[in-house]
Amino acid sequence: GDVEIDFGGLEFDLGDIEPILNNIDVSVGDIELNQNQAYVHIGAVFGDESTPNYEVFARIGVADLEADDGDFEGDAEMIYAVGMRNEFYQGQVFGIGGVLQASYIDSFDDSTTLSVDGETFKAKASVESMYDAELGLPIQAKINNGILYFGPLFYLSGADMDFKVSNEIASISFDTEIEEDRNVGAFGGLAWRTENLSFEVEGKYRSDFTIGGLFSFVF
Repeated sequence: GDVEIDFGGLEFDLGDIEPILNNIDVSVGDIELNQNQAYVHIGAVFGDESTPNYEVFARIGVADLEADDGDFEGDAEMIYAVGMRNEFYQGQVFGIGGVLQASYIDSFDDSTTLSVDGETFKAKASVESMYDAELGLPIQAKINNGILYFGPLFYLSGADMDFKVSNEIASISFDTEIEEDRNVGAFGGLAWRTENLSFEVEGKYRSDFTIGGLFSFVF
């Protein structure tokens, strides 16, 4: 008979399944993916009282990935990121800055077992070479040790997605590219900084709203 497999937003219509799979039509719709990240941030800050500060940084940590409907749940994987933050101008209160960062994750994998007309099939999905690049241009206000900032966010994010269906005598695979909807969003946050400590809370709106925090010690 016919069977339709919904796996993380990808619909695979496996028509006329016989001992060997044939007549396969593939349609790709919207995929809603959620991700959590935790990382260590290492940076170097340059500048003095007469020169706006800029920072170059690297991040390494772990991230997970899952679909909204729960059909895809990848294990925690390593994430790598590099970037730079700069103050183009800073007056007594108001200033203009910029942040550029890029991250990379090697792959996420998930699998399930299907039973069709007495035949058992293994289905495996992989999200590979996930990249993300962001450019933010915030306007900021400095009040004592606090900085409040808000501005536009330009981003590019995507990955390769592979899907494989197999049993004891047949194996068929597909691959496609996925990209995040739109390329323009907004971000803003609040930073509190002293001579040795820094704490930041930041929210972003891209395809959806996210929030994150950063605590750092300066030495």
